[in-house]
Amino acid sequence: VAVVTGLTTDPDQLEDIVCTCELFDALLFEPDGPPCMCRSRHACGSICALSNMLLEIGRQHHDVIGVASQEYAMLRFTGQVEPEEKYQASFPPCLFHDGFMDQFGSYMERLEEHILSLHPDIRSELL
Repeated sequence: VAVVTGLTTDPDQLEDIVCTCELFDALLFEPDGPPCMCRSRHACGSICALSNMLLEIGRQHHDVIGVASQEYAMLRFTGQVEPEEKYQASFPPCLFHDGFMDQFGSYMERLEEHILSLHPDIRSELL
């Protein structure tokens, strides 16, 4: 996608994108299974932790204020509605969040470092 959209053709940047996506997938999904949201690590623990990490990176580096429903985001993007506070600033930690972070916190730090090392335009698209 990065090549087709003209975001980058640099082999090193492409390798960084692949590595970042592989780290993300390894944290989100259980090993040796198909990528399925029903089989994410620690039930929803990985989803909550990863979503919050991406939101925080977005807030710090890309003026992200939160997440919205796809419908509201498209209406807002096309100017059909005025800005309202119909977004979620973070995901509340679920019951499985602490167990996930205990087991995979160091991997989360590694993923965050990879994401932050990406070119800002590429990072923005991945977020």
